[in-house]
Amino acid sequence: MILESLRNLRDFFKGLFLYNLLGHFHAQKRCMEDVFMLGLLGPMIGIPHLFHYYSLRLLPCYVREYPAWKKRMVKERDFFDQVSD
Repeated sequence: MILESLRNLRDFFKGLFLYNLLGHFHAQKRCMEDVFMLGLLGPMIGIPHLFHYYSLRLLPCYVREYPAWKKRMVKERDFFDQVSD
Protein backbone atom coordinates (compact mmCIF):
# COMPACT_ATOMS: atom_id res chain seq x y z
CA MET A 1 0.00 0.00 0.00
CA ILE A 2 2.75 2.44 0.94
CA LEU A 3 4.89 1.41 -2.04
CA GLU A 4 1.98 1.93 -4.40
CA SER A 5 1.29 5.41 -3.04
CA LEU A 6 4.98 6.33 -3.30
CA ARG A 7 5.03 5.06 -6.89
CA ASN A 8 1.93 7.14 -7.69
CA LEU A 9 3.51 10.20 -6.08
CA ARG A 10 6.73 9.65 -8.06
CA ASP A 11 4.77 9.33 -11.31
CA PHE A 12 2.83 12.48 -10.50
CA PHE A 13 5.97 14.56 -9.94
CA LYS A 14 7.66 13.05 -12.96
CA GLY A 15 4.71 14.10 -15.10
CA LEU A 16 4.55 17.50 -13.46
CA PHE A 17 8.20 18.43 -13.94
CA LEU A 18 9.43 16.37 -16.88
CA TYR A 19 6.50 16.03 -19.30
CA ASN A 20 7.33 19.08 -21.44
CA LEU A 21 11.04 18.30 -21.36
CA LEU A 22 10.50 14.72 -22.52
CA GLY A 23 8.08 15.90 -25.20
CA HIS A 24 10.72 18.31 -26.50
CA PHE A 25 13.36 15.55 -26.60
CA HIS A 26 10.93 13.28 -28.44
CA ALA A 27 10.23 16.01 -31.03
CA GLN A 28 13.98 16.60 -31.54
CA LYS A 29 14.61 12.89 -31.96
CA ARG A 30 11.79 12.66 -34.53
CA CYS A 31 13.26 15.63 -36.43
CA MET A 32 16.73 14.04 -36.54
CA GLU A 33 15.26 10.73 -37.71
CA ASP A 34 13.38 12.58 -40.48
CA VAL A 35 16.59 14.23 -41.67
CA PHE A 36 18.41 10.89 -41.66
CA MET A 37 15.58 9.18 -43.55
CA LEU A 38 15.51 12.07 -46.04
CA GLY A 39 19.18 11.47 -46.76
CA LEU A 40 18.64 7.73 -47.00
CA LEU A 41 15.33 7.49 -48.85
CA GLY A 42 15.11 10.91 -50.49
CA PRO A 43 15.20 9.60 -54.07
CA MET A 44 12.03 7.62 -53.43
CA ILE A 45 10.07 10.87 -53.00
CA GLY A 46 11.97 12.80 -55.69
CA ILE A 47 14.90 14.40 -53.83
CA PRO A 48 18.16 13.33 -55.54
CA HIS A 49 21.48 12.75 -53.79
CA LEU A 50 24.87 11.24 -54.64
CA PHE A 51 25.58 8.68 -51.93
CA HIS A 52 23.90 5.60 -53.36
CA TYR A 53 26.32 2.98 -51.96
CA TYR A 54 25.65 3.85 -48.32
CA SER A 55 21.94 4.20 -48.96
CA LEU A 56 21.79 0.69 -50.35
CA ARG A 57 23.71 -0.66 -47.36
CA LEU A 58 21.33 0.97 -44.85
CA LEU A 59 18.11 0.41 -46.79
CA PRO A 60 17.22 -3.01 -45.27
CA CYS A 61 17.36 -1.51 -41.77
CA TYR A 62 14.90 1.29 -42.51
CA VAL A 63 12.54 -0.13 -45.11
CA ARG A 64 9.84 -0.89 -42.48
CA GLU A 65 9.70 2.76 -41.39
CA TYR A 66 9.33 4.06 -44.97
CA PRO A 67 5.50 4.26 -45.30
CA ALA A 68 5.01 6.29 -42.09
CA TRP A 69 7.97 8.54 -42.93
CA LYS A 70 6.70 9.16 -46.47
CA LYS A 71 3.28 10.10 -45.11
CA ARG A 72 4.89 12.63 -42.72
CA MET A 73 7.13 14.13 -45.41
CA VAL A 74 4.54 14.48 -48.16
CA LYS A 75 1.76 15.79 -45.88
CA GLU A 76 0.79 19.40 -46.55
CA ARG A 77 1.50 21.70 -43.64
CA ASP A 78 -0.10 24.99 -42.78
CA PHE A 79 1.35 27.96 -40.95
CA PHE A 80 -1.13 27.51 -38.12
CA ASP A 81 0.06 23.93 -37.52
CA GLN A 82 3.44 25.28 -36.47
CA VAL A 83 2.01 28.17 -34.44
CA SER A 84 0.11 25.81 -32.16
CA ASP A 85 3.36 24.11 -31.11
